[in-house]
Amino acid sequence: MYEPTQRTSACRRLASLCALFVAQTATPMSKNVAHLSAWLADTEHYPVHKGNYLVAAAGMVSTQVSLSITMRDEVVRVPLHAAVREAMRAYVRERNWMALAEVTHQHTDGAMCEVAREAAEKDRAAHPD
Repeated sequence: MYEPTQRTSACRRLASLCALFVAQTATPMSKNVAHLSAWLADTEHYPVHKGNYLVAAAGMVSTQVSLSITMRDEVVRVPLHAAVREAMRAYVRERNWMALAEVTHQHTDGAMCEVAREAAEKDRAAHPD
């Protein structure tokens, strides 16, 4: 269940608590079939491997369509923290993308989680069962 990033690991742990979830992310596509299979195995009730991962991917798409899931593109503005500003300056000098990404995540993940929490609360209010 643990992934290369804390955020991805946290997403998979949260998803494991849900009765049903659909992975609407490009993250699983970025690595290899084994990585994709692990994500898809979280959405299906059978072992997923490189021989049947396309069946699982089709199942995920089918679930998305049958649940009438639509995409919502929303910009959440987060004030630029001084630490992020400094990390941006350091990136220009050193080209250390991971350092910049880490600082940026530290100062933006909270806002992302708040948006997700609000969406979950609205969903639970609309669908209490």
